[in-house]
Amino acid sequence: MRYLILYCMLASPAIGQVMPDPFSGNYSVKQFGAAGNGVADDSAAIQAAYSALCGLSNPRQTLIYPNGIYKITRPIRITCATITTLGAGQGANVVLRGVRGKPTIIFQKADTMPLTRSLAPGPGSSFTFSNNNRWFSLIDLDFIHQNTQWLNGLTQFTVQTFVQPNALNGSNVITSSQTDMFPHETPSHAVGHLLGYAGNGSVICQMDISDVVRTVSSPPGAVSAGVPAFVGCEWDGKAIRLYVNGNQVGATPATGALVQTVLQNITVGTPALFGDAGYSQNSCWCAIDSLEYADVARHAGMTKYTPPASKLTVDVHTLALMNFDNQTDCDICTVVHSRNGDATVWMRDQAAPQIGGLNLEKLDIEGPVVAVGAVASTMRDVSFQPQSYGLYLWNNGYVSHFYNIQVGSGGKGCSFALGFNGVSGINHYEDINTNTSCAMQMQVSRGFSGTITNAFLSGFGAMQYNLVLHGDQANEIMTAYGLVTSAEAGANELVTPIAV
Repeated sequence: MRYLILYCMLASPAIGQVMPDPFSGNYSVKQFGAAGNGVADDSAAIQAAYSALCGLSNPRQTLIYPNGIYKITRPIRITCATITTLGAGQGANVVLRGVRGKPTIIFQKADTMPLTRSLAPGPGSSFTFSNNNRWFSLIDLDFIHQNTQWLNGLTQFTVQTFVQPNALNGSNVITSSQTDMFPHETPSHAVGHLLGYAGNGSVICQMDISDVVRTVSSPPGAVSAGVPAFVGCEWDGKAIRLYVNGNQVGATPATGALVQTVLQNITVGTPALFGDAGYSQNSCWCAIDSLEYADVARHAGMTKYTPPASKLTVDVHTLALMNFDNQTDCDICTVVHSRNGDATVWMRDQAAPQIGGLNLEKLDIEGPVVAVGAVASTMRDVSFQPQSYGLYLWNNGYVSHFYNIQVGSGGKGCSFALGFNGVSGINHYEDINTNTSCAMQMQVSRGFSGTITNAFLSGFGAMQYNLVLHGDQANEIMTAYGLVTSAEAGANELVTPIAV
């Protein structure tokens, strides 16, 4: 008797083609085609698994990672709550291996980038900000400097971009390195740089030169609603000059060095100095295209130059360049180019919707994990090897529990090992250990009514903040039991709770 055996290759099976384990009721990533051999790219198979489970009428499921090394080359997007991700055990042989410059896992409700036509001549797209809602945080990048102070100490600097105001409605911030997340800096350190425009159409530039914030403004009407313009602010070591469409519209003398403190995050389109008291300035209600930061004065004191005829390109002086043209990694990410390579940043959303818990257990994760709106999360027996950061919960990451979290081997440019920002109240952290070169080991923003138990936070390298607690009010603070911090000489062992 002869038998005919047919093999059917399914690269990414649909949920109707995959059945859960009959005993546990769980699914495995290998059922969706993941190899787990450290060589094959498992990104598509793992994404198919989460997408399929999120599509079930009852998405309360457990996704199993059998022993293996899972190569992830583009961010895995989890867009629904109640899926538990379960590995074989911390320190065992389950590794989610991401690539430098990209998040390994993004946990956020489905969304898209608000892209519009290019403001620069030629093809491409621009990014539209809609005031107080979305922005980019360039602290995520790891290719510019050994720590978070990209701009500190520069003796020349340029920031320039195409911009189209959608409305002239008060002060609008295009980009800044203000202390937006930590408004407890001294007044002289309130801003490293700022480029924006006022309600009367005046373009504004600020730079902190040797602890003195200098301001340059154009006459009113320099920019108009609905009209693209090329604006730039540069400092050549002698004077700060402001340009609109290639014409110098303002200048002021300034000598010394640019100042950016370790807590000043460089942001694009963000509200400045935001907190419970409200916004001191608006984010940009505008479209932005081809935004560049450079460590040289691009036009060397010229009073007039020809604006670029296309989008800007990278050269040896480019610190970062955002052209908003490459959205291949995820629908809420954009690529940032620099003289040292490319990296991906993800979009922040102050009003991000809550989608429940991000549940991770018994995993080793190499690369960043971003979670937005992750309420009632549980993480147990998880280790991280951060790149630009390790675990970052943004906005409403509260009523969550974190047990036996290990973070080590923070590499070049690591900003923080563990970050819990936005609203991180009533969270409980137990048996937390870090030993990285990240600028901050653990950061808890607005961490009211929570506890930290048995935490050993150890950092090495310059500019260390081992623990940053940043509360809503003076009485809304974390309670610590058995907390130990260790850092090199000159580092900050502990930053106490600060009232906003």
